[in-house]
Amino acid sequence: MPYGYRMGQEGTLEPVPKQQEAIRRAGELRAIGAPLRTIQATLAAEHGARVSLYVLSCLLQETA
Repeated sequence: MPYGYRMGQEGTLEPVPKQQEAIRRAGELRAIGAPLRTIQATLAAEHGARVSLYVLSCLLQETA
């Protein structure tokens, strides 16, 4: 299951609003040049999101 989504009742992926906001925030931080570890710490502090550096890197590549 990709981060930011859950399986809906119809068997389709549905966005998880809190996780989607964390993904958007990660993109904003990366756009201003923040390193992955800083983004990881910010997401934990602001959104309670515990995301590995690997997953974070993959998410940012997908949204680029």
